[in-house]
Amino acid sequence: MSDLWRQVAPMALLAQVRMLPVRLEDLQIGLFLIEGEVYAIDNLCTHGNACLTEGTLEGHLVECPLHAGLVDLRTGRPAGAPITRESRIYPVKVEDGHVFINIVASAVEADGEARCGQSL
Repeated sequence: MSDLWRQVAPMALLAQVRMLPVRLEDLQIGLFLIEGEVYAIDNLCTHGNACLTEGTLEGHLVECPLHAGLVDLRTGRPAGAPITRESRIYPVKVEDGHVFINIVASAVEADGEARCGQSL
């Protein structure tokens, strides 16, 4: 595959909302803007069927809206119970005012069948 990067959202939109659910192929991905850095992670919590983009931000941690577990957006690692499994994270780049992610180079494989997010 020659072009591994996929455009998923305008940066201006993410700058307005700070947390944005997007769909790319069959993936539900959450985009987060924290201190000028963009992070991309599977949007479905690994503990319960909840969208992380509907949670709250605490620094680089997102709190799941269902059971208040914490996930570190930089690593995908759980940072608070009841979450115990890592979330898949994706490399991100911003070019020409758009956010791109690389789904081929994602870090951790996670499972889950619930759906959340929006198509862009």
